[in-house]
Amino acid sequence: MVLLGVTACAAVAGYSVLRSYWPAGGVAEATLEPKGPQRPTPSQGPAEIARPQGNQQPQEGPSQASDPEPSVAEPPPDVRATVEALKEEELEVARQLIKDFPDSPDPIGLLGNVHSKHGNNSEAAECWEKTLQMQPDRVSALVALGTVALRNDQFEKAVELWRKALELDAAQPDARASLAEALMALGKIQEAIVELEKDVEVSANAWRSHCLLGQAHMQLREYEKAKESFEAAIRIQPNDAKSHYGLANVCARLKLGDESTRYLKRFQELNAAVSEFDRQRRDGYDDLEFMLPRVAETFNSAAGFYHAHGNAQKAEQLWQRASALDAKNIESRTRLVQWYRQNDRVQEALQVCEQLRDIEPTEAGHHLAVGMLSAQLKQFGKAERAFRKVCQLSPKHSWGYRFLAQIYLETDRNVPEALALARQAVDLEPSAPNYFVLCAAHAKSNNPHSALLAAERAIKLDPNNKQYRQTYERLRGMP
Repeated sequence: MVLLGVTACAAVAGYSVLRSYWPAGGVAEATLEPKGPQRPTPSQGPAEIARPQGNQQPQEGPSQASDPEPSVAEPPPDVRATVEALKEEELEVARQLIKDFPDSPDPIGLLGNVHSKHGNNSEAAECWEKTLQMQPDRVSALVALGTVALRNDQFEKAVELWRKALELDAAQPDARASLAEALMALGKIQEAIVELEKDVEVSANAWRSHCLLGQAHMQLREYEKAKESFEAAIRIQPNDAKSHYGLANVCARLKLGDESTRYLKRFQELNAAVSEFDRQRRDGYDDLEFMLPRVAETFNSAAGFYHAHGNAQKAEQLWQRASALDAKNIESRTRLVQWYRQNDRVQEALQVCEQLRDIEPTEAGHHLAVGMLSAQLKQFGKAERAFRKVCQLSPKHSWGYRFLAQIYLETDRNVPEALALARQAVDLEPSAPNYFVLCAAHAKSNNPHSALLAAERAIKLDPNNKQYRQTYERLRGMP
């Protein structure tokens, strides 16, 4: 009874259950930040406490790369040359995308993101303005330009942009907090409070809005309300220095000396942690290492757009380049696996899956894909090892047990273990594929009656499956 020929195609379905393995196509209009350690929550002193930074970045907007870079020794000339060449290559990819799709605002938005990463803020803003001219309801551009206006103290303009963004998308992350920040800077405290209260009502994690509410109530001398808001912010974000500083201030106003001292001490500890993080970042800063993942993200965005518009060859080239630049880039590799599988390039798909497995060794989905692709190539030893790892990493799901049982049945070895594995798969998930493997295990164990019962269960769960019915009829005809 041949099983792998049928279930190899099921690998994609099983894999997508374990992880969202195939991202949607199109330009990813996100701030292109590298994967890596997250900086501790920024701290701010008394003069800056009314202007906290947001906990989320805009989709299409200023990158943190436009902030001043750490003060470090000048990199060697060969590294500088490499960095500059990569910047130009990244810009050229975005420019070529615009040439290939001149009527779409997405490539222009991507070029704006690239300019922003390179610190070219005016060029970035020009790009986002162009996307708005082409698509006036483009929320990502409104958010990006609103963030720029807020950073540049253009508060009236920021209010206008954020209000329009919220009219188009009331659930835009962090938008009401940014709008409220601009309103507070204009002295419109009550209007800001209205927006912030809307945000905390609908968002369970709106720590920034709680913190801003605390600041707003402080300005109105509503100290009890301010204390409640700062405490709410800390419950959501325990390491936020701004909220601790605000709480220390309001407790002092309420003559709660011990509490004020405790929160001020915690603020100083968080401040020191941020300073140490910054020091380590400066000491270990590497222009090239910092830049490679960011350039790869741009290539991934462009590749997704090309793929969505039918140019798979260009998409593949960009995904390959992104993978070459960033040895740990997940997106480029997952998209390559998808493309290779769709075009029966199994060996190439396996090679990339093995890279993904090595990057994320505890992700069961990678091991599952390695096992299925290895089985297609009849590399059964490698498939067996991969499926055993799936069982180890995901013991409460049936995929590893079922596929490992199939390997043993296909190679006609370890039949008793195959039967035990098939039973375990059915116990975990009484699905039609699992019952069908159990049927095959019973048949291999010379137990046609139990095989027939398992086949009946498979047919009951999937009555239109021809293979199940054919197998059932053969079993019925056995003496």
